[in-house]
Amino acid sequence: MALALIGQDNINTLDDGIAESDTCRDIYPGLLEAMITEHPWRFTIGKAKLTKEADTPENEWETSYLLPTDPPILHLISVHIDDRLLGKENYDIYENRRLYTGDHGTDSSLYVDYQFVPDESAFPPYFIEYIKLRLASQFAIALAEDGTTSKYWGEVAVEYGKTARRLDSRQRHARPIKRFKLTDVRG
Repeated sequence: MALALIGQDNINTLDDGIAESDTCRDIYPGLLEAMITEHPWRFTIGKAKLTKEADTPENEWETSYLLPTDPPILHLISVHIDDRLLGKENYDIYENRRLYTGDHGTDSSLYVDYQFVPDESAFPPYFIEYIKLRLASQFAIALAEDGTTSKYWGEVAVEYGKTARRLDSRQRHARPIKRFKLTDVRG
């Protein structure tokens, strides 16, 4: 689809040995990960309860937890102890496999919200269109060596990206405002 936008023939597989296939195979995975991490797309968000490791870490932290590996974490969004958000200064991540933190007691549960690369069958139509436009911009340089076409599709992708993010945000529920002194005076 993206190849057709720049006047190239579409391909059937990434392994047929032609320049278009090789370029797609080289560009697509990195571009996809970059696009996913540029916004917290709802279809890429997971939540997991972490498993506490039995051994005490050999560093400044008191406990360690295993992070989800299937699918692997692309980007960690937040960490919660029971229902309380844990500030970033209260934990650290090493090797993208372990989360280290202080001791929060044996009855506490640690949860993470994280971003992952879902199966392509889970991509909503607005994200597929956004990928197509971004790829067209990349392919225009890599295959057609046409900076003008690349710039054009890049600008179209930027504008459509705003629409895609807006469509994705419709899937979020509005969170109620928590009561505190300033909201209480409004009656």
